[in-house]
Amino acid sequence: MLIGIFILLKGRWLDFTIVSWLCTYGLSVIAFVFAVRAVGDFRYVGFFKSVKNTTFGRMDTRYYSPLCVIIAALCLILEYV
Repeated sequence: MLIGIFILLKGRWLDFTIVSWLCTYGLSVIAFVFAVRAVGDFRYVGFFKSVKNTTFGRMDTRYYSPLCVIIAALCLILEYV
C-alpha cells in the first residue's frame, strides 16, 4: 500500500510533501527490489529457479516473475520520464 501511495505521489495524483531523498531515489529502489525478485534466489522464485515442477513454480514462471519485470519497468519509466 505504501508503494502504491508513493507511485501516486510521484505521478502527481496525490499532493503532499515527503522527504527529499525518498522522492529522489524511491522509485529506483522499488524498481530494484522488483527486478531482484524477478531474477530470483536461484532456488524457488524468479526466472532462474531450479525447483520448477510445483504449482507455485509454474505460476511463478508464467505470471509472478513477468509481473515483477513489468512493475520494475513501469517504476523506472515513472522515475525518469
